[in-house]
Amino acid sequence: MVTRSPRVSRDFRTAPVASRPRMSTCGDPSPTRIVRSTSPRVPSSATTMPRDARCRHFSMKASCSKSSMKRRYDTGVALRSVLLDIGDTIVEGWPPRERVNELTREALVRAFGEREWYDAFVSAEFGPAEGAEAHRQETNRWVEEWFVNSGYGLDDVPVDRLRSAGSVPLDLVGRLVPGAADALRWSKSRGLVVGLVTNTLWRGDDEVWEDLRRFGLHEAVDHVVSSHSVGWQKPHEAIFQRALDLSRVPAADAVMVGDRMVQDVWGAKRLGMRAVWRRPLAGAPQEPVDVEPDAVIDDLTELPAVLERWM
Repeated sequence: MVTRSPRVSRDFRTAPVASRPRMSTCGDPSPTRIVRSTSPRVPSSATTMPRDARCRHFSMKASCSKSSMKRRYDTGVALRSVLLDIGDTIVEGWPPRERVNELTREALVRAFGEREWYDAFVSAEFGPAEGAEAHRQETNRWVEEWFVNSGYGLDDVPVDRLRSAGSVPLDLVGRLVPGAADALRWSKSRGLVVGLVTNTLWRGDDEVWEDLRRFGLHEAVDHVVSSHSVGWQKPHEAIFQRALDLSRVPAADAVMVGDRMVQDVWGAKRLGMRAVWRRPLAGAPQEPVDVEPDAVIDDLTELPAVLERWM
């Protein structure tokens, strides 16, 4: 099952910085994203995007104090922690959704045996109800509602075990971005606290750690923070604050690296962090924001040089 529908793969309309043309090997988006479109088998009350989500302009004026808005992000404060997004920042190259669904179904059969509802389940899409609290993440509740409204019985399968079993390992559906492994290891070797902060539908912190082990990168990362485990999606401040708490640094001593202007750049800078934007695939729109990233890169081979000047 994927975590972002092709129909809503990029909800953000106007990029403040032009995307660099890059070739993509697949047409479908990252399976690490959150789905918000409706499914024939999922009631609209369980899946509809908040009414204003597609036209919201993200402004720091609405969420930051006057003093934090004026603050500079490169005033010589030594960098102590680097936080990175995963999907389309560290891992990319997603296969078609149909292939992800096949892998998910195979994983469910291995975990629970054959069930009549697998095909409908892996094709369904899950997300918040209309009017739900912005950026709230409640995957297990959304799954429970799907079973209640779909006419299928959950049988003896625990919801959280179902969620975990359906998290297809990232190395089976993606590849590391150029320079990702070296950038993480370089950051760790330079004494930076390295954390991953990711919006995911099915993956919790444990599943993210397993992905890192499979990529051979678990020793290069100090902590992970997933929206499933925290219960809040970026750009909500709670997920960033959790990462800062684990890093044991104030916001001014940290930088966020990601491919989304709202979730990664705006979400980080509203708390006083630096932000590095990894430019997404050509044509991928971004929702307007009133901030600029402190640096722009095309892949992670460029990241060490950017971080070096803040250390």
